[in-house]
Amino acid sequence: MLHFDANNGDTLEVAPSVSVSTTSSTATGSLTLSKTESPSSPNPITKAGQSVTYDFAVTNTGNTTLYNLAITDAQSVPGKTLNAPISCPATSLAAGASVTCTGSYTVTSTDITNAKVTDTAVATATTSTGTSVTSNHSTLTIPVSVPTTSSKTVTPKTTTKTVTPITKSSSTAPTPVKLVTGPPAPPASSTNALPLGAGIAGLGIAALGYLVIERKRNNQHGSTDEVA
Repeated sequence: MLHFDANNGDTLEVAPSVSVSTTSSTATGSLTLSKTESPSSPNPITKAGQSVTYDFAVTNTGNTTLYNLAITDAQSVPGKTLNAPISCPATSLAAGASVTCTGSYTVTSTDITNAKVTDTAVATATTSTGTSVTSNHSTLTIPVSVPTTSSKTVTPKTTTKTVTPITKSSSTAPTPVKLVTGPPAPPASSTNALPLGAGIAGLGIAALGYLVIERKRNNQHGSTDEVA
């Protein structure tokens, strides 16, 4: 730009004015969190005592470095915490950087009763000026599937037992026993069976009877002869 000096008659060159604009950049902190189950963990859970490992992927989505990174995790029901604080390989994250932290949990009998394990995690950090930054809440549910005990139907075994009837062999019926009432009958007379004296006495009695009969017969016929 030219400028004429009337006093001296000289022409002077004057530099033009320059306008400078300045833009101030504001540091912005931002975090994102994604909680997943480690591939080595059981899914579904089948029994108490199993160990579940979680992976927590954290990304600095802001434009400034974040410090004092930490992750907290809580189970929804019944509220049991992890076995130990979540471990992160680094506690500071540059803008756009990511890191994966880990934590473990032991399944309890209460989890088996509830039929699932549900945990919710959140990440926190601070900027260089001390501003607190909080991530989104990430929830993960692992189902419980306890193997059912199969009921075995036992069919009772039927045993057929053949019973052979006992056939009573025919035999000669025993001779019925004749009951004797009263005194026994005397044995038949036999001169052979009697003693000698009894035989002689018997003969004498018979002879005497004969003589008596003969006498009566003679008296009836008028005879006086006697038989000696």
